[in-house]
Amino acid sequence: MNYHMLADFRVGCADLLDRLLSEHLAALAKAGLVDLETLAQDGVRVRASAGAASFRREATLDRHLALAETVVEDLKREVDARSDASSQRARAARERAAQERRARVKAAQTALAEIKQQRKERKEKRGNGKKPKQPRASTTDADARVMKMADGGFRPAYNVQVTSAAGQQIVVDTKICNTGSDRGLMRPMLERRRTRSGGLPQRHLVDGGFGSAEDIEWAHAEGVEVFCPPTQSKHGTDPYLPRRGDGPGVLAWRTRMASEAGKARYKLRSICECIHARWRNWDLRQLTVRGIEKVRAVVLWYALTNNILQGFRLAGA
Repeated sequence: MNYHMLADFRVGCADLLDRLLSEHLAALAKAGLVDLETLAQDGVRVRASAGAASFRREATLDRHLALAETVVEDLKREVDARSDASSQRARAARERAAQERRARVKAAQTALAEIKQQRKERKEKRGNGKKPKQPRASTTDADARVMKMADGGFRPAYNVQVTSAAGQQIVVDTKICNTGSDRGLMRPMLERRRTRSGGLPQRHLVDGGFGSAEDIEWAHAEGVEVFCPPTQSKHGTDPYLPRRGDGPGVLAWRTRMASEAGKARYKLRSICECIHARWRNWDLRQLTVRGIEKVRAVVLWYALTNNILQGFRLAGA
């Protein structure tokens, strides 16, 4: 056993961890220790294993790829030409490193194409007339994106979405995203919940960053009550009053959040942030792995550990 084996085990069993998380959650629910009718969702940005200097524009990536391919070809010829075993092994190792470098640059180019497509779709949907900066992608971790962090700074990170049982600090589901905004991420998590469990919760609690009228209307049509604080208007208009264009779901949501019962229910959402605080105490501040799939495995380890410990606390309460 060595560190390679431990590292492979750490990130190579995400599906197993996901199944264990679901089975443990089902056991807690069957024992009556957790209520899955009211869920809370929150996102936490975790620093990626990539430096800010690793993000390159399209022209730079093209140059890096051309250079990497030249190096790979040169090293291949050297390995084939030399018969000395030790020199051949050293050159073979250098060739592998060069191939890995080429693969990372290609992955960055693919990520760059995705970013450009996403920007194009956003511009068509709600363009603001401003000329956007040239997109960049990381040659270290192509899945990472530069995001605004909790301290106001911008660093490469992942957006870890966590759905939990409201008020009980039990993780129900996780999803790794590389979008810096939480807006529009409520519906995908609810759809994941329906796919995994066969049903939706009665109530879903999110913070103001998730407030999307489209998602609220969809949830209302599916029988889910959304609890989310309305955005304050620049003109000082009462945010709880109906507005032109509000659908039945948004109207019901404004009425719900204006009531004392709705505000009291929403207070349970803040407890889900204790999960993030616990993970940070366990040193989940910066990832040591690269790529969404590996990050998913690491987060599942933290989620399962959290649930096992919190399950014992609930059972002993």
